[in-house]
Amino acid sequence: MKLNIFRKFSNRKTKDPGLRLDMAERAINLPNQYFKDFVESLSQEDFLCYPSESEYHDLKRDLSKLENISPQNISLGFGSDQIIKNIFHLYAQKNSKAIYNLPSFPMYKVYADTFGLISKTIEYNASLDFSIDQMLKQIDNKASLVVLANPNSPFGSIKGLRDIRALCVELKKYDGAVLLDEAYIDFGGRTSAQLVSVFDNLIICKTFSKAWGAAGARFGYAIANPSVIDNLEKLRPSFPLTGVTIKYIKFLIKHNHIKEQYVQSIIEERNILKKSPLNKNFDIKYGDVSWVHINDKEDNIFLDKLLKSNKISYKNRLVLPHDSRENWIRLGLKQGITGFLENENFINRG
Repeated sequence: MKLNIFRKFSNRKTKDPGLRLDMAERAINLPNQYFKDFVESLSQEDFLCYPSESEYHDLKRDLSKLENISPQNISLGFGSDQIIKNIFHLYAQKNSKAIYNLPSFPMYKVYADTFGLISKTIEYNASLDFSIDQMLKQIDNKASLVVLANPNSPFGSIKGLRDIRALCVELKKYDGAVLLDEAYIDFGGRTSAQLVSVFDNLIICKTFSKAWGAAGARFGYAIANPSVIDNLEKLRPSFPLTGVTIKYIKFLIKHNHIKEQYVQSIIEERNILKKSPLNKNFDIKYGDVSWVHINDKEDNIFLDKLLKSNKISYKNRLVLPHDSRENWIRLGLKQGITGFLENENFINRG
């Protein structure tokens, strides 16, 4: 049997700190002493033994304090990717449809195809945004799931609580659900976690892979009404997290200021770039995420060469809606990236 599912996989050019600007991870390493303290906290049992259920509950309590919700509103997973898959599995019905943006996180389509949902995609306008009304118009008795990244990926637009409420209310009429993917919420916008006490058809997915610096640890979690959480817990693997992952996430929560400082540095760099003379000759698309999209009249011939020669990992050959150029670059933000581009005489090119 051959599955009719298209998958695309990425090879990494580098994982070096300051150069890994392609995968929206934390671009710089943790302070050495903090990471040393974490490593010294590990024991053989963290590798040799299965975690106990009490360790999962303990982590849920830490997260509940972080989110100001009850532990009963939380389900843990091996990355937000697994959480998203389980939500698609939970809400898939024969001939039902999943509604989401195009482009978006590619796994939305993979999981829709995996569980037999019909994909209905919402396009972006020339401002790289869209109206929630476009999603609302697609909701009918076949709509099982609306999937919305907020801030949206890949362009970073944000929808407010009123829009999220509208989706929940409309889908409730047809027993459908809203999957709100808040992978980049640390970089802008406001979490909708408070709404899970109002709507039992809202599931919020979060990750520690981006701002927190735990992409390699593979940790994500869902926030939802306890009745939904109960169903997600039935779909989870026997051991959704490793002992090492549990310790690392608890360590990061305890030292929350490391994440906060990093997020602030990204926001500050984004503001510096917005004021840079680079904007006169380059088209730079900003959003409430940890990267920008950039291009020029030459379709990034010079920028492509510059980044490669400096061994910087980034994404290229991207196409943006309503634009004919075929080599848009998505470049992660880090402290000093604006100065690097300015110093390379890019201000007068484009």
